Amino acid sequence: MSNLPVKKMLTSVALLLCLVTTLLAQQRTIKGRVVNAKDGSPLSGASISIKGLSGGTATDANGNFSLPVPGSNTRLIVSNIGFSQKEVAVSAGTNEITISLEMEISEGEDVVVVGYGKKNKKNITGSVVKVSGDEIRNIPMASPDQLLQGKAAGVQISSQSGTPGGGVTVRVRGTSSFSAGSPASQPLYIIDGVFVNTMPIGPAGYGVEQQIANPLADLNPSDIESIEVLKDANSTAIYGSRGANGVVIITTKRGSKGQKPKITLNSFYGSGKATKLPTLVNAPQTAELLNEAWINDGKNPANIPYPNPAGLPTYNRVNELFRTASTYSTDLSVAGGDAKTTYYVGASYFKQDGILRPQTFNRASLRVNLDSYLSDKFKLSTSNTLIRNYRTIVQNDNSGGGVLLVGLGNSTIYPTYNQDGSYFRGPVGNNAVAIVKESDETSTGARYIGNIYGEWEVTKNLFFKSSWSLDFNDANNRAFASTVLNGPGSVASAYEQSNRQITWINEQTLRYGWRPSADHQFNFLAGNTIQKTISKFFGLSANNFPNDDITNIGSAAQNTGWSGNTVESALVSYFGRADYVFANRYILDLNLRTDASSRFGSGNRWGFFPSAGVAWRITSESFMADQDIFSNLKLKASWGITGAQETIGEYASRGLWAGNDNYMMQPGTQPSQIANPDLKWEQTTQWNLGLEFGLFKNRLEGELNYYNKMTNGVLLNKPIPMSTGFGTIAYNGGDISNKGIELTLNAGIIRTKDFRWDLGFNLAHNKNMIEKLDAPYFEPFSRRFILFQQGYPVNGFWLWKQEGVDPQTGNAIYTDVDKNGVINDNDRMILGNNQPNVFGGLNSTVRYKNFDFSFAFAYEWGQEMVNWTTFFMVHGATRQNGATGAATYGFYPQQLDRWQRPGDITDMPKMGGTAAERSNNYGRFTSRALEDGSYTRLRNITLGYTIPAAVTRKLGISSARFYIMGTNLLTITNYSGLDPELNAGGGKGTVGGVEMFTVPQPKTIQGGFTVSF
Repeated sequence: MSNLPVKKMLTSVALLLCLVTTLLAQQRTIKGRVVNAKDGSPLSGASISIKGLSGGTATDANGNFSLPVPGSNTRLIVSNIGFSQKEVAVSAGTNEITISLEMEISEGEDVVVVGYGKKNKKNITGSVVKVSGDEIRNIPMASPDQLLQGKAAGVQISSQSGTPGGGVTVRVRGTSSFSAGSPASQPLYIIDGVFVNTMPIGPAGYGVEQQIANPLADLNPSDIESIEVLKDANSTAIYGSRGANGVVIITTKRGSKGQKPKITLNSFYGSGKATKLPTLVNAPQTAELLNEAWINDGKNPANIPYPNPAGLPTYNRVNELFRTASTYSTDLSVAGGDAKTTYYVGASYFKQDGILRPQTFNRASLRVNLDSYLSDKFKLSTSNTLIRNYRTIVQNDNSGGGVLLVGLGNSTIYPTYNQDGSYFRGPVGNNAVAIVKESDETSTGARYIGNIYGEWEVTKNLFFKSSWSLDFNDANNRAFASTVLNGPGSVASAYEQSNRQITWINEQTLRYGWRPSADHQFNFLAGNTIQKTISKFFGLSANNFPNDDITNIGSAAQNTGWSGNTVESALVSYFGRADYVFANRYILDLNLRTDASSRFGSGNRWGFFPSAGVAWRITSESFMADQDIFSNLKLKASWGITGAQETIGEYASRGLWAGNDNYMMQPGTQPSQIANPDLKWEQTTQWNLGLEFGLFKNRLEGELNYYNKMTNGVLLNKPIPMSTGFGTIAYNGGDISNKGIELTLNAGIIRTKDFRWDLGFNLAHNKNMIEKLDAPYFEPFSRRFILFQQGYPVNGFWLWKQEGVDPQTGNAIYTDVDKNGVINDNDRMILGNNQPNVFGGLNSTVRYKNFDFSFAFAYEWGQEMVNWTTFFMVHGATRQNGATGAATYGFYPQQLDRWQRPGDITDMPKMGGTAAERSNNYGRFTSRALEDGSYTRLRNITLGYTIPAAVTRKLGISSARFYIMGTNLLTITNYSGLDPELNAGGGKGTVGGVEMFTVPQPKTIQGGFTVSF
């Protein structure tokens, strides 16, 4: 009996040993490797666990792991930040395994670039539009901003003129600020992480009002991989004070790991003409009009200025001013990489002649993008662009010596040349042909845009990045006017301007990704930015040169003027972001940025810019699993605050003194600016509600957004009494609202093996309103016909409304607003503005086997244009020699519809008359110059053919495509001017929708090819 417990114990131990032995025999160790499915590169820090069991392991620096698993069939759960989680079945006989993970952020269409990173489009809570480089390639435009026209809902783009390399107006969700001295309301542009300076550094001589050179024309569009436009506050708030007017992120091409060197040659040649040329009244008709004015003036009919109108020859100079202009572009690039280094190198040359003689724009550029993976933990990258540009320029637009003003203004009665062959100098300015042939005005620029950054994986999923970037822009503008150009008895004159702008930025970011389980995913970002901008200017003018062959400004006998200035500004910023995704259905974004600007006083230097966004991916819910209509359905909302500070001068808050107040050759100083220490940030609060949808496996995709955007404390210069010794003071003086709706639709109408048809449409409506303005503000450019007034949109056209012409007297009849029987300024009204009711685009691409055909329309409907040219060219003989009645300015054909005798019914008043009648009929800015500026334009149309791969392989090339393209071939509009897309105000942010002897857009035909090796 005493041995029984011992026996039981021994039996239990034996059974336990058998059980342990059995379990050990069933367990084994799996060795494996986790790699990137795209390029096979190892993934360090990937988590591997056994489904249903606790514990697990992680991969080492080479992606390797070792994990004990049960001997029977089992399933592994593998995950890594930035990659889709994967469940892998492991059979009982498997001891080694390689697992490939797909990137959540891939190079597909569902990936967008956002502030300081990339996101899968399904996790975006804001409003972001992506345009791929393929959509905009080979379009003969000098700058990438022009290429976006009609392709992004809510992004309004228009060229200011047909001048090659000239300015472009871009508005994202309306105009939210205005400043006469800068191109206000332009978005922030970022190229490969470099904040690009878009402030023009020289007028380039295009006109008195500075028809500016476009800084973005320095970028070669062929280098672009994609363009993202960030529109709502949650998307842009991470950029704080830089993002109030939207953000455009441009990503250029780079090489890939394991990519064999790929050489691509792209070239095209095109020819362009004006979309529309001006029409002038001929000499006999001009003489009849002036004779009629003489008689209506009450002067002796026997002494009319032109007794024989029919015998006068007509001198029409239009064809001598305009030309068929050529455009040529070629670029060569090579891209590739191995396991340690990737590269992209591209060189290009672009030359575009203007349709107005002698304008040209030339650009040569070199881009070098390198990525070096120095170790598994450290990456060093750099992006570099070197640009050299050259412009041949000529005065135009609102300029007394402008080619079109002189060429069209001088009546067709006057010849181009005197009998001895010298230039005839007309009564208006000079001789337009002399300006074209003798003008010597150029602009030469050099620019570097680049950055270098290092990224270090400190520990698993924790990355530190430090970068330095530089935008160095240098331009030299010069002109020489010979004695031939200046006229008999004159001396030669010249000017030279040197402009330089340098912006450097240093940034640090720390980002961390954390995925504690399959249902929870967190991403965190923190960083800071230090930025400084230095702008320098120096100009010198001189005259009286030894002869017309010695043009160096140092050879002049007399310096007639000089000026120079240097200004600096700085910005210090801190920012952060937190993203959370729950169950792949619910998304939360939080952003915060604070900026300190040197433009404000110490008490208002810091601005605080938070934002938040939420989204619900409805199609990820279980109740949507059994339906097959919606492939994507996402509801999203966002709110945020952004700021602005670049619409004012660098020292706007300070009291300033200036030199050059000299007396008797002694230097002096004087107060030049009154201080405003209370000046503070302009802030824009915006909320957005959006719906994304995809139907029938995304054969039909779309997005609908409604936004409400309010800008408070608009920065502007307020007129103050001259008794203070100053004319204006910078202050926060108004509020502007923008409310609108945007719709985007993309349809894959036909998808077969050999035939594919994709159609895209976008539409936007924006309602702009000045909600608060202390006092009406007049734009000085417009001679007081552009008015900013509370209760109206920006750029209001303040005019007298003409009701008709008195059939008995031929005098204009205007609306008498105050009913006092006197027509004066009290009777002027805001009759229109240049804000369209609706704008957008229609894009179509058809591919059949190796052929492709595409077109793109852009449209703007509901805006008004002021054809200011007609104020000078439909003048009723108010612009003539008063004593002799001889011609000065010519006429547009509208003048022929004037009132001539009692009983005539017309909208055009009579010629001439008493001084009071002339002033009433043709001396006012009236609704006669106001026109419907709506248009629909065929922006481009392309037919291409790609050589079959079987043929290219025999030729030893990878691919080859040939194409023909037309741009601006069709414009549908009721506008009578040269082009409804013009803006004579150039770089002024407070001018829009005004034509003033402005060069129209060219329409072009071109052919080209792209070959890859």
